[in-house]
Amino acid sequence: MHRPIARAVVVLAALLALAGCGEDDEGPSAQDLADARSALNLRPGCDYLTSDDIEAVVGWTGITPVEDESLGIASCRWTKKSGEILSVIAHSDPDSFDQTADSTEVLFGPRIPFDGVGERSLGFFEEGERADAAVLAQSERGLILLTLARTTESKDDALALLGQLADLALGRL
Repeated sequence: MHRPIARAVVVLAALLALAGCGEDDEGPSAQDLADARSALNLRPGCDYLTSDDIEAVVGWTGITPVEDESLGIASCRWTKKSGEILSVIAHSDPDSFDQTADSTEVLFGPRIPFDGVGERSLGFFEEGERADAAVLAQSERGLILLTLARTTESKDDALALLGQLADLALGRL
């Protein structure tokens, strides 16, 4: 059973842990989250991709993005009525690529060689009736993780779409 929101939250939590932010028994305060995002030099998640980008590359129209800063990481999510979810997650520590790749592989399937986006990139794909795909890309300014959950796109098409979006988002880090 696919749980795309839970997977995105786990990836966000992993990125937060990589950023050195933890939770106490009561959870992080709003100020702690704001401080964490500020320390990482992250703008709001929806600054990295726009609905116009999503429409131009993926063809989704009329979908309003939802920004999520609940874990102190810049993320933005678009959800279709069919249940497909496209998310962008930004992280400013380029040295966390391998750790982020390990977490992403557990959630989105095996690593797939993926060249041409940023200084370093990987694709991930988990087969299924409603598959999950991800592209992790690195530049000197940080990481971008794009995920497409519960998709009906083929592996090649899903990774190509995410690669185009990752390239756009990396340019805005």
